[in-house]
Amino acid sequence: MKKIIIIVLIVLLLAAAGAAAWFFLLKEDPPPEEVVEEVVEEPPLPSVTVEYQPIIINLIQENVVTNRVSIVVTMEVAEGEDHINLQRQGKRLRDRFMSELHALYSYRLYTMEGYGGDVIRKRLRHVADEIMGPELLRSLTIEVKDIVKPKRI
Repeated sequence: MKKIIIIVLIVLLLAAAGAAAWFFLLKEDPPPEEVVEEVVEEPPLPSVTVEYQPIIINLIQENVVTNRVSIVVTMEVAEGEDHINLQRQGKRLRDRFMSELHALYSYRLYTMEGYGGDVIRKRLRHVADEIMGPELLRSLTIEVKDIVKPKRI
């Protein structure tokens, strides 16, 4: 009888060791539970519109002023830091816009297409992105106020 009890204990011990080895070494881990993070979207900041005073461009051909174009540039940025940055860079932007408009209108091609064309708006937006940084400007519009042909004396 002692021998049977010893054999049963050995078999139980081996079974327990096999079960432990399977549980700790061979058993596959269950797939981790997916952690779903709630994305809290901040509401976008309200926009602020800044309208510059009219920029007057003299169109010159053969050393004579042929037209005077008055252009108003309006920009829209987010309230807060972007608006403060726009106010700080205002004079620099206006100066670069003037330079860019003089350069673009010196080519007859742009004046034939119109004074407020899409190409001109894209160029002014590119200038604003260079100065203020990309992606800060929400929109830029150009409005041609008047085109005056000066009187010749």
